[in-house]
Amino acid sequence: MKIIIINKLNNNKNNKLINLIKKIGINPIITNNYKKIKNSDKLIISSIYNIKKTINIINKYKINNIIKIYDKPILSIVNGLYILCKEYKNLKLLNIFDNIIVKKIYSYKYKKFIKNIGFRINYHNNKDKILYNIKKKYYQYYNNNKYIDIGAYCISHTNYIKTYSAILKKNNIYGLLFYPQYSGKLGEKIIYNFINKII
Repeated sequence: MKIIIINKLNNNKNNKLINLIKKIGINPIITNNYKKIKNSDKLIISSIYNIKKTINIINKYKINNIIKIYDKPILSIVNGLYILCKEYKNLKLLNIFDNIIVKKIYSYKYKKFIKNIGFRINYHNNKDKILYNIKKKYYQYYNNNKYIDIGAYCISHTNYIKTYSAILKKNNIYGLLFYPQYSGKLGEKIIYNFINKII
């Protein structure tokens, strides 16, 4: 199986994710080559950069065009997910998860924007294959200051300051608002399910 991780968004610094995929038995290909991506079986979008820099890289290297026509399973993680939404503030994104707005987490109690850092309980009540053999309440690791409201694409949610999406799904495109590579066995299970259960 050929699994691609887009190179320009990582510069080989996403070793935790790469090693996790290798542990499952797959050697991911780190590239942004159009032909290699087109001929792959699955695509992973995970960026070490903030949302603005991530979308700028995607557009600069024309990776946006590849993503838009890719018809096999995609797993997008945190900033990799955000760029698939419609917009963040005034920043136009790829709008693959159409009309989804990325927002910053605001605490009315402390009257400021805050980060969600640490393990949080996620909840789900569906039979999607990416959640195969995962209990309806499960922990995953978060480290971000943005959220996406619960809507039509939400298949799992969490609660920190407010209730919002944890996993989005549209056809065979998945988006995670947490970091499975830092989430222990349950994070590994999410990646395993994407690799082995999603067609």
